Amino acid sequence: MNPTDAVKAERKRRMVELLHKAASQAVQEEDPWKSCFDTSNTPAELVVRHLYDPVLQTWSTDETIVKMERAPFTHGAMRFCYRLKKRATLPNSATNHRFHKHRYVRSS
Repeated sequence: MNPTDAVKAERKRRMVELLHKAASQAVQEEDPWKSCFDTSNTPAELVVRHLYDPVLQTWSTDETIVKMERAPFTHGAMRFCYRLKKRATLPNSATNHRFHKHRYVRSS
């Protein structure tokens, strides 16, 4: 292994370490939007999500649960913008394999 490969490997290791740390903190913290946009009274809905994979250039669908405000918070010429919170089970759930389909890997 030449020195540049060693530097690249160390950078990659450090990046993975930082991503794991950030993910762990995000999981431990409470919802940062809760004080501004409380969705506790918003009903949850089952929706179909359309996902595009640019590598394979294919579309797929899955079902997920969301909470969406009924009134838009802003709008433009041809769109309305709604606050939406996606609710999902954790990736290590035995019934939730779609995270693995999209290259999510849970490290132990």
